Amino acid sequence: MDVLLYLLSTLIPTLSAIASLAYWLGGKFAEMDGRLSRLENAFAQFSDVLLTILGSKGMLTDAEVMALRGMARSMVPAARSKHYTEEVRRKLVELLDKDPREYGMSDTEELENIAELIEEEGFEAKRRDLTRYSWILRYYAMAVRAVYIYPRLSKQMERAPAP
Repeated sequence: MDVLLYLLSTLIPTLSAIASLAYWLGGKFAEMDGRLSRLENAFAQFSDVLLTILGSKGMLTDAEVMALRGMARSMVPAARSKHYTEEVRRKLVELLDKDPREYGMSDTEELENIAELIEEEGFEAKRRDLTRYSWILRYYAMAVRAVYIYPRLSKQMERAPAP
């Protein structure tokens, strides 16, 4: 009986300490995850702005967009997951085969959604090639916006009557 009381008196505080530490670490990991997500978002926004500026100065041209498109098209990964399905792969190929001059904002948003699915698959399968490919798709979407969509929207705003 004394041994049982001794074990319980040692075990209960130890388990409580471990549970408290696990809870605290979980909170810290969640905080780090949030910070990393914000950092990734800031990086993507910076890249979008930078490409937009380069496009507005004529330094990002049709040739660069087509080169990115060719790279993305030649590297389309096979679909093998619950995230990046065959249906999603077909949609990606359809978008990459479409003339980027005809893209609308929804097309670039769809490319970014597909990039997100591919990135999720890459993390889960521990495949760096997929996470790299996801960024090629994102940069392609950003370049299309910078070279074709934003200038088109800017012209529409210039032609719109003033209120």
